[in-house]
Amino acid sequence: ANKLYNEALKQYKLVTRANPNLYGAWYGLGKAQTKTKDYKEAVLSFDKALEADPTKTEAFRDRGIAQEGLGKFDAAISDYNKALEKNYDDATAHYARGALKEKGKDIQGAMADYAAAIEVNPNFKDAYLKRGIIHHDKDKDYVLALVDFDKYVQLAPDDDQGYLWRGKTKYNGGDYKGAEKDLSKFLDSQSEHMEGLIFRGCNRINLKDYE
Repeated sequence: ANKLYNEALKQYKLVTRANPNLYGAWYGLGKAQTKTKDYKEAVLSFDKALEADPTKTEAFRDRGIAQEGLGKFDAAISDYNKALEKNYDDATAHYARGALKEKGKDIQGAMADYAAAIEVNPNFKDAYLKRGIIHHDKDKDYVLALVDFDKYVQLAPDDDQGYLWRGKTKYNGGDYKGAEKDLSKFLDSQSEHMEGLIFRGCNRINLKDYE
């Protein structure tokens, strides 16, 4: 993958030299630099892209992602805000801002952004996962957590994390048969995962007592 991005970097740099005012070349260069974790150069490229066309909201969003990579969280939030002021329907910007707010312990703000991401894109799977985890860990609301994890598993059936979280939620909600099914599916691919093994072990004790 890095080889492909490095090739893209070369191509975009050639285009920016030939046409320094071409938005798409600067934007593409910034995206490639972000993928290779060259966040400082990515920010500069997105700056150039916005000089070429300040109406492109995705450049604000992706500059925010690069700013976040540099640890400049206030600058990242500012860029996410600018992107969303210009285009409320940018689900990725809502999600990115929510994830950063969650890192900063603004759980209420994070939940609002995850909800907004889902509002504008009902198939934004990662927002369901993040919101479900907050419901599970912070709110202890296993009913709402289960709704989100069900949707996540529906949208990402090949991601074993969805089965782990849904299994834990079912266990905590007293659905031991459902928990057994999900935790076992998770452990099929993560057979040495300590948390998964512990939860399934505890669940089997409860399942035996329940039966």
